[in-house]
Amino acid sequence: MIKTFIKAGVFLCTASLGFAAEADSMINAIKSGKPTVNLRLRYESVDHDAAARQFDSGKHEGLIMRTAIGYKTGSYKGFSSTVELEDISTVHQGDYARTGNGILDPESADINQGYIKYSNGSFTGLLGRQTIIYDNARHIGNVGWRQNDQTYDALTLKYKAPSLPLSLSYNYAWQVNRIVATEEKMDTHLFNANYKGKYITPSLYYYKVGFEPDLVGFFTPANDSDTFGLRLLGKVQSESVGFNYTLEYASQSEGSGATTNYSADYLLAEVGFNIQKVGLKLGYENIGVDNGMIFTTPLATVHAFNGWADRTLPLKGAGSGIKDTYFSISGKVKMVKLMAVYHSLDANTGNTDYGSEIDLLAVYKSSYGVVYGAKAAMFDAETANDDTTKFWLWSQLKF
Repeated sequence: MIKTFIKAGVFLCTASLGFAAEADSMINAIKSGKPTVNLRLRYESVDHDAAARQFDSGKHEGLIMRTAIGYKTGSYKGFSSTVELEDISTVHQGDYARTGNGILDPESADINQGYIKYSNGSFTGLLGRQTIIYDNARHIGNVGWRQNDQTYDALTLKYKAPSLPLSLSYNYAWQVNRIVATEEKMDTHLFNANYKGKYITPSLYYYKVGFEPDLVGFFTPANDSDTFGLRLLGKVQSESVGFNYTLEYASQSEGSGATTNYSADYLLAEVGFNIQKVGLKLGYENIGVDNGMIFTTPLATVHAFNGWADRTLPLKGAGSGIKDTYFSISGKVKMVKLMAVYHSLDANTGNTDYGSEIDLLAVYKSSYGVVYGAKAAMFDAETANDDTTKFWLWSQLKF
């Protein structure tokens, strides 16, 4: 029923744009829009000990081009629209595979985004294919690092209080479009409330993630979950020294289609210091387990967490959980942004030591707007013959 209602809404919104508007006003709205271009050429290599990796040769390399071209119209009576076409092409491939710890950028061409937007100041609504990101994307994100974005076919409603720094958001998503060019049917409801205070910013969220039966999908109704959480951000900044912290707790239980009852917890604690142009951060993340089921994040931007080698991903099903203790240092030398991160990774239950990882990043933005970057991830596994090293070089132009 709700899908039928949403499809009807798409038709009505389109009709209102096409018939309620005067022709010259519609043309002006289209003319006042702007094109968008995002070009990214990236080389990626993956090298890991193959003895423990089934269906995987252990070494991969690829040079992949992302081309995303779109157009955002101007606004007419609060209505506007956006469309973006995306193409992922392989320029060069060596031993190029997409299984195991291979390169997750398959060739594809699709409508990356396509939605109608309505805004009247306090209220905003979006209908169609779009990106959805909440907080730091730990639970809901777009996996922006991969060449193919993760997008959602969804209805989005946002409200910003006119006299308070309060934002309320709701999404109903009936499909997620994955980074590996697959589509998964969903019945998912997302709620997020954010209050941006002067010294503290709390976020309260509820994510009811549900999947439809699909033989080709990675997730099934057995992976349905309900997640409640609270996130707190704090920041104090003087002229040359700053202190910030993040505290987050969430509780997750089985969703309507799940076959195993569980109640797993998530905990995050971070403290950071900024001294002149140097940033230091110490963090601890605990992804819990209950009744053999891990706290799962199937819609997250998982690459940004627990090491860029992507060796520990809390995606689905049974597992031992993750305890990640990490430290990072970042800064800027002239026009080059630098970062180094160290992770110590352990299981949440039992005495398993997954290993440690060192991540390195360097990014330079030229005066012409072109971004050049280099990035490396070196995972040192405690398990024999299971180390992983990944390396990336890229350039990007976006406007």
